[in-house]
Amino acid sequence: MDEGCMFVLPSVLALLGAIRGASIGLEYGIGWAVVGFVVGGFLGHLLGTLVLSMLFWAVHAVLRLISKIVEFFFS
Repeated sequence: MDEGCMFVLPSVLALLGAIRGASIGLEYGIGWAVVGFVVGGFLGHLLGTLVLSMLFWAVHAVLRLISKIVEFFFS
């Protein structure tokens, strides 16, 4: 997988989570907006990393399955 993709998806989700957390927290005051920004950014980044990890292992499993099928038919 491209290295750029490994950083872009978690970063984008972190930014979206931070913006959403700040907008929710802003209803209760500026302090809660900061807390929402930090927590939303952290959770967004965590989600992005988790999605990439699952995607990586899914692709890895499919490639291993294809390898086994090719090995079975051509050996």
